[in-house]
Amino acid sequence: MTSSSEIATLLKTEMYNPDIIPQLESYLISQVQQSSATAPSNTYDFEANRTLIKLYQFFPQQAKTEFILLAESLALIYGEATKEGSHDFGSLGCLINESAKKDEPYPTLIRCADLLESCQYTEFWGIFDTIAANSTEYNVIATLSKSNHARNALRKTILNSLSLTFKSTKLSFLLQQLNFESKSNEGYAFLEGEETIIEQLNKNLDSVVFKNNAENIKRLKTSQETGFDYGMIRSVVNINQNKVVVE
Repeated sequence: MTSSSEIATLLKTEMYNPDIIPQLESYLISQVQQSSATAPSNTYDFEANRTLIKLYQFFPQQAKTEFILLAESLALIYGEATKEGSHDFGSLGCLINESAKKDEPYPTLIRCADLLESCQYTEFWGIFDTIAANSTEYNVIATLSKSNHARNALRKTILNSLSLTFKSTKLSFLLQQLNFESKSNEGYAFLEGEETIIEQLNKNLDSVVFKNNAENIKRLKTSQETGFDYGMIRSVVNINQNKVVVE
């Protein structure tokens, strides 16, 4: 298996050489979790994946739709979790030919990206869960969409986004947005492991307090000084979702 250091060297010395396509394809697959008990062999690597898609552009006879769609799937799942403010999904989309965009799960991935962007998280999970069924021709994408590692990366992206909007909220609301069952031990364990985002979690009071960040403190200060109701912002999160009261 090609290592990340070997790929980094190839990107510096032979970026436009079609002979490295098989190595980049193998490296792409290594970024997919192979079982629920293990992490991917290599971490998500946007630069390597983008180089592969560019080489497909230059040498279309070597392009493989499965790997194009896999690269976009990885960008959707890991882009924001790896780098806040990531535009990986959109950037790769600009390099993909229109014929590949007609194949599932690409239309589903687009819908998922739109739902994440508009903070419609409960609806997002419903659509995301259809990727496996829509990827019957692409087993590796189905495997990726069902993996715990991938789903937790998406949960971290959503959790971080909510922490920028709220200083505190109901624990039950948060679990719902992260696609955990109410009073889920798995959900509690996930949140307790996110110590850089969560300041306090109280199961008895059904509450979560996020750590201070530039956004949630700015909103809290503005609300206190002007009396502005940030329930208006929360409505963006709740749109088209089951109504849950937040504090």
